[in-house]
Amino acid sequence: MSGPPGSAAVAGGSDEVVDAATSILAAGGSAVDAVLAAAFTAVMSEPVLASLGGGGFLLSGAADEEPTLLDFFVDVPGLGGTVADAHLETVIVDFARTGSAADSSTQVFHGGWGSVAVPGCLPGYLEAHRMSGRLPLDAVVAPAIALARAGVNLSS
Repeated sequence: MSGPPGSAAVAGGSDEVVDAATSILAAGGSAVDAVLAAAFTAVMSEPVLASLGGGGFLLSGAADEEPTLLDFFVDVPGLGGTVADAHLETVIVDFARTGSAADSSTQVFHGGWGSVAVPGCLPGYLEAHRMSGRLPLDAVVAPAIALARAGVNLSS
């Protein structure tokens, strides 16, 4: 689906996220600027769901270009080593021991020092801005900074 030149659609998990992205677009920012403003703002308005302590991927590009994939997923200590080197412990949790879900209620978790990851979000966001940002970074993060200073009422 496409719209007329200069049109855009924004979706987000909170009003603050949508407002941040649309304000950046209205100020002449690129789609990547808007995504980054939304991501930084989500850290403030959706703290249970968003964090700079994670990682991600960004696929972007102009309509007439081959898209570029930016991989800023987390790095894990011992990457490339053996399982023994990773210092992982396996824990199986049974969420429903009885009833109809009993046969499919277990989940395997791997914990320990080998599961501690180095976040990639912040360096990834900064690289995305360097590659495709149109507005200065301080303008892109301004909506999140405003919420950090003034506070935000979290929705139910």
